[in-house]
Amino acid sequence: MIKKMLLLTLVLTLVLVGCSSPTTTQEQGETETTTPTTIATTTEKELADSEIISVLKNDFAYGESADLVVAGKAVKGEQIGDTGIFYAATGNAPTGVLYAVTAMPYYEYYAAELGIEGSDQYAETSPAEALKVIGEYDAITSATSLEGSHAKDYPAILDYTPGTDLGTNPLKFTGIKTVDVAVDAKLYVEGMILAKATGEKYALAKAVSKLQFEDDANAPAYNNNVKTLSADGLFGPCASAANGVQPIDLATLELSSEVDYDSQYGNYIFKVRFNGFDKENENAELYMAKYLDNVYAVTLEDSKGNIAGAIYYQDIWSEKSHDFLEVAVSSGEIDSKKNKFTVSRYDKMFTPGTIDLPIGQYTMTIKSRGYTDLISELTVGTRLSEAQAMKIEDQDWSKDGNVLKVDTNALPEDFAINTYKLLAGYRNYLEEGVGYNFDQDKMELTVKNVEDAGINGYRFILIDEKYQPAEANFVLKSTMRADQLTFDGEKLVMAKDSPITLVDYLAKVGRAYISEVGKEDAKPNRIRFSRANIFNDDFTFNPAATYRDKPLFEAGKNYTIKLTATGFEDVELTGFEVK
Repeated sequence: MIKKMLLLTLVLTLVLVGCSSPTTTQEQGETETTTPTTIATTTEKELADSEIISVLKNDFAYGESADLVVAGKAVKGEQIGDTGIFYAATGNAPTGVLYAVTAMPYYEYYAAELGIEGSDQYAETSPAEALKVIGEYDAITSATSLEGSHAKDYPAILDYTPGTDLGTNPLKFTGIKTVDVAVDAKLYVEGMILAKATGEKYALAKAVSKLQFEDDANAPAYNNNVKTLSADGLFGPCASAANGVQPIDLATLELSSEVDYDSQYGNYIFKVRFNGFDKENENAELYMAKYLDNVYAVTLEDSKGNIAGAIYYQDIWSEKSHDFLEVAVSSGEIDSKKNKFTVSRYDKMFTPGTIDLPIGQYTMTIKSRGYTDLISELTVGTRLSEAQAMKIEDQDWSKDGNVLKVDTNALPEDFAINTYKLLAGYRNYLEEGVGYNFDQDKMELTVKNVEDAGINGYRFILIDEKYQPAEANFVLKSTMRADQLTFDGEKLVMAKDSPITLVDYLAKVGRAYISEVGKEDAKPNRIRFSRANIFNDDFTFNPAATYRDKPLFEAGKNYTIKLTATGFEDVELTGFEVK
């Protein structure tokens, strides 16, 4: 019994020692207290940083919650509209107005100019769909048969594959390459964050993603036509900016205008001519070609306040070598050369169910990047039918001039001749030294002092603003014979008895038709004579001549060349052998 009690006491003692509280041990006169290891049941988690985006050299945290984390610290984010995307600046956020350039579809550019309302703020659907009510500006084909390379300089978004057939792959101008725009810095930041977080789900994100900044984001390139971006991703109408490059002032230009009532390009052609541009000096401030190259928009307004916007190439046409700009104004289906298309953007201006514009004044505003706007007033009268055409007949040639009979019997009875004018071809002037007189009693037009250097096609126009101008075309014919110009195997030779010099004749030549001998059945190569160097300054043949960067002649072959000029007999020359 005693042994059992001793054993139990020993066991209890061992258990108590093993489970005892802190023990104290003494070593070298010091006391150390030790504590048993405690196993933790929970750990404190560190906050994960939110996504970061760098915009305008500043960093921003963003996410789908207002609770953002920057460098391990919780911060409250600001929501972008009602998108569910929040953001916060990690430092100083940029402020002020930024200036940039962007490419813009026509329907988007003209939306604000025409007063088209956009969609709700931060709309998820593209505002473009709502804007197309003004016309499908992004689906218009060209009304021209010119090569695509001819149009490459125009400030438009060009959809064309060079070298392809325009019949199957016509030119398409879908928008404007360079538009000056302004955007608030805060709005730009929000748009870039939306683009990063959601792609192009929101119109604002899509708009800011296309902006291109030049060297100084605080100054617009030009300060007269700047569009401001709003939170709904739409651009407002053109307005002036506070700073930037001053556009070239065109206030000194003289404008004249006319309306063509019969054209394959449209129901009407509104033509504006410029007097004051320099057509020769590329370095001149008012260089004609540079101005036309930068024309990007034209708006037309009627007396009732209806406004429409024009586009390349269906509406707007300009030729660098000329001094005018044309705009086609149409309603309904147009069949122009190789292309058919329907125009609806001018519908509100037209008399319903017709192809006629009401009589009255129309205002055309022309915008060219880097220049002040040009505004031209045009008058539209009642259209004349084919049966009401004026005629010119009985052309008699004499050394003193050409006398022509003018027949106005088919014109309306109340057509009053307010004024009249004679123009050379499609130009708005006459050759120097050419005069004319119109005798209304005899209805005779006399074109005076015409030597063969003044031979040309002409337009005689009678004007009564109540009506379409009565117009008749005629050609003053030269007495030069085709056999008076020959090629002697080396150079051109003009006969001594010719009424015109060789220099003056070649200046009149419009087209040259080049055919290879032995292949007369093949279609000749038709070129603009002035754009090729077929003959040298001394009138010798140039076998190395090119046209549009392509050689016109091949070694070892013979050619014939036919020259054509308005008012002259066609001249066919042979013996052009290329060695």
